[in-house]
Amino acid sequence: MLNAQETRSILEDFLLDCLKFWLREGKDNSEAFDLAVRDVACVTNDPNEPYKVALLHEETKVQFIKDLKIIKRQV
Repeated sequence: MLNAQETRSILEDFLLDCLKFWLREGKDNSEAFDLAVRDVACVTNDPNEPYKVALLHEETKVQFIKDLKIIKRQV
């Protein structure tokens, strides 16, 4: 299992990649953000690894998603 710092770094990169994807697909900023958060919520391991060996730190992932929802409300 990955540690908290590694997990947060991976989730930040994955969120940005997903956000860019949904914006390229023509979604507006708010919808793209919501879809990217949904994608992050579904991932359980490092999406950059070809095999599902590097599990994410679950507590860090939950906190990361909570932080994103707080950010969304503030905007």
